[in-house]
Amino acid sequence: MPSPYLAQPLARRVTTLIGVYLAFTVVIADATAYPTPLPVSLALLGGTKYYALATAIGGVLGVVVVPLLGYLATRNPHWRPALLGGALLIEVAAIAVRGIAPSYWWVLIAGVFLSIGTGGSYVLGLPLIRDMFPALRAGVLLGLVGTASSIGQIVGPLSIGKIIDLWGWRSVSWITGPLLAVAALLVVLGARVSKSEGEAIAERGGRFDTVGGMLLAVFITCLILPLSLGSGSMPYGGWRNSLCFAVSAAALAGFTLVVRRKKGAAFISSTAFQDRNSLALTIQTFLSTGSALTVLAFVPLYVLYVLGGSAFQAGLASALFAVPGFFLAPTLGRWIGRAGSAAGVIYASTAFKVVAMVGLGVWMLAAPHSIHIWTIDVAMLVAGFYNAGATVTVQTAPQIMLSPKARIPGTAAVSMMLTLGPITGAAAFGGIVTGHGPQRGVPIAILAASVAAVLALVPVSFFRPVREADVEQTAETGETDSGRRATVLPSH
Repeated sequence: MPSPYLAQPLARRVTTLIGVYLAFTVVIADATAYPTPLPVSLALLGGTKYYALATAIGGVLGVVVVPLLGYLATRNPHWRPALLGGALLIEVAAIAVRGIAPSYWWVLIAGVFLSIGTGGSYVLGLPLIRDMFPALRAGVLLGLVGTASSIGQIVGPLSIGKIIDLWGWRSVSWITGPLLAVAALLVVLGARVSKSEGEAIAERGGRFDTVGGMLLAVFITCLILPLSLGSGSMPYGGWRNSLCFAVSAAALAGFTLVVRRKKGAAFISSTAFQDRNSLALTIQTFLSTGSALTVLAFVPLYVLYVLGGSAFQAGLASALFAVPGFFLAPTLGRWIGRAGSAAGVIYASTAFKVVAMVGLGVWMLAAPHSIHIWTIDVAMLVAGFYNAGATVTVQTAPQIMLSPKARIPGTAAVSMMLTLGPITGAAAFGGIVTGHGPQRGVPIAILAASVAAVLALVPVSFFRPVREADVEQTAETGETDSGRRATVLPSH
């Protein structure tokens, strides 16, 4: 059955679309630029030793909240705009707290809530675009989300870096916060459906899996603490570090059992793992986002504290990482939409990442005194092709490759990996940087992240291309990849 959002007036749908685009631009701008004000704020507030933890802890709450948003959205489709608006406003409040933080602990606490608006944009904003427009047009519009994100990645680091140089790190919050509030208002005032209209596409049965959510939160918390503090206050091999790893492993085992037992009623619906494309996308997103964050988080740190660059120069390196996506996002979105698979985009973009980052990492280790800021800028520009492919894949592939029944739970699972992947990467690679220092730690972390990018290609080989006609047929029959398989396109 067609989504009721498709029948809403065009003006309302466009209002929602603008709100989603603005939300992505702002949250991505803030997240991309965060590696620049974060070390500055921690240094001024006396919390530099917690840099790895501060980088990793930012998504802990989002991992739990994003599936909850997906759960509420699937059972109450008429709530989707309000849920997205509320998630964005929570992030607005967190940004405000960060701006008035009297100590580094407040920066850490505010960071815990920053991922809610970002996660909500993915799990609610992207399906809204897909629901409001026909499949082929939605593919193009979803690709433009990549453009909006690229604008945020380019404008955010450059403008925020300059703002920090001129007015200090706190002033950033009073620019991004109001813009995100406007995005929330546009989403709430845009396309809306009644409860009766939403009933037609609502998913029934099952309560929210509180136990699964708690186990997942324990798993993540007890994972990032020993990883991020292993080179400092919680050394590897110590009883506290070992205990955290043991508790994390036990929580993961318990969470796995809960998913197997509760199936579709689990914290992450088993539908997300029964669908072949959904499972492969989830694993690929975990590995690729953890790899991408390492470049984005630690290269600006290298510019600031090894090369002695300004906040603007550190922001420029981050911005160049996003430049290719600004121009390529619509093209890559159409590529995924027409092919019915993101495999080609991922293979091509990963090649750029490996060449650029392996070369830069080896150069940093072998001849660190010959490294100049422009060297890093060139490497970040080339690696930006990987960022473009990864961004468009996450934003477009779940809406194109997944059956209607698996789309919401699959998007929720992929969105959760957008948080879990960077958390794990920031904690593990951040521990390397903390233990070896920025001069040696950053290149080692970059090389390790390149290995993760290559490993992310393994699940891509399991992608199953899907044609638009097949997707529409599954909408009518309700069958997913766990039952009747979608028609496979010839491999090229």
